[in-house]
This record gives sequence, C-alpha cells and structure tokens, in this order.
Amino acid sequence: MTSPFTSEQDGLSEAEAWELARQVEEMGPEDVVAVLRRPGRPRLRGTETGRSPRVTARLPESLLARYRESALHHHTSVTEEVRRVLTEHAPR
Repeated sequence: MTSPFTSEQDGLSEAEAWELARQVEEMGPEDVVAVLRRPGRPRLRGTETGRSPRVTARLPESLLARYRESALHHHTSVTEEVRRVLTEHAPR
C-alpha cells in the first residue's frame, strides 16, 4: 500500500501517521465533530461581556522590538503589553 504521507515534515513518522489515520477511521461522526470543534478564544478578562473588538496598527520595527523585549521581561505576550500601555494611557 502506498502512503498518503509524502514526508515527515509534520513531525510524525510514517508509522505514527498510519496509526493516527487508523484511529480517525474508527471514530464515529460525533467523535470527529468533537475533535474538530474548537472552543475559540477565551473571554477577555476585565470586561463585562468578554467581547474584545480587534484593532490593527502598524508600528515601526524599533517600537515593536521594545514591546517584544518588555513582553519577555514581564513573561507575557506583545498583545498584553500593548493592551497594558494603552489602558494606562487611555483618556479618561
């Protein structure tokens, strides 16, 4: 039997890929739906509704580098750092 998997670039060996395919074939439709259904992003803390509209902004590379460094220092994400700074300096 020829393999539907042409490379191991996804990190699975040939044997692991065949075993995974076998397991999926044995699953019922409800199991497949449960696996494919993702819960989505967690609610944003500190908001009444949990909604958090997306805002996109372009930053100079030097400023983005400063946010990345700050995120590393505070063990958080760049998004959390930007959100923190915007919250601290938001108009009242």
